[in-house]
Amino acid sequence: MSLGVQYRYTTPVTIDTSVILAFTTPVDLDIPYRIEQNSALLTWKIDFYQWFNRLMPYLNLGLGASWNHTSQKETITDVTGLINTSSKTNTDWNYNIGVGLDFIVGTNFWLSLGYSYDHFGQLQLGQLNFTPDGGLNSGFQSVDIGNLHAHNIIFTARYLFG
Repeated sequence: MSLGVQYRYTTPVTIDTSVILAFTTPVDLDIPYRIEQNSALLTWKIDFYQWFNRLMPYLNLGLGASWNHTSQKETITDVTGLINTSSKTNTDWNYNIGVGLDFIVGTNFWLSLGYSYDHFGQLQLGQLNFTPDGGLNSGFQSVDIGNLHAHNIIFTARYLFG
């Protein structure tokens, strides 16, 4: 059994999302935005038992916080005016669960192969602003994009000191 701390940073990634704005006639827009993600977790890993003195299945659990930052990549010019969003950082719970196999190569050298699912929480665009041709500025509420999550295949080589 082991306890640990995990920090993860994801460099900005550009994604397009579709947003429907309810004007007199609904407008469906693709808004390009960037996501940047940071998370910190407390992790718990337990190896269940040894098979053949070398192979051990494990379960890994983690719980922590995630900071998800979104920002619009470029202003959108539509026939009805200019549309942009403010940047938004939201904090949410972060958890992960993983399973895999540890293989003892030598007394102090282990190899691991596993799968992990990470849930980083809700993503939102900042306040959506619309500037019609007349020059007035109308603000809208933040737009929910959905949940950010990842599926990972993990290969690890570990040397144990002591």
